[in-house]
Amino acid sequence: MIYRDKKWLLVMYFFYMAILIAGTYVFGKQALSGRPLYYLVLLLLWLGVAKNIWILEKRRRGK
Repeated sequence: MIYRDKKWLLVMYFFYMAILIAGTYVFGKQALSGRPLYYLVLLLLWLGVAKNIWILEKRRRGK
């Protein structure tokens, strides 16, 4: 299974971290410039990435 292969797991972690860093940069700039709706977008971005990493860990452990 692809989720138990350590190489693919590492690739997925880097992919999610790249999304998190880029999204935080872009949406954080918007939020700090006075657009409060982007704080909600940032929260949803962080929760989505955390959920996906949690699912990866769950599948990797076979539970």
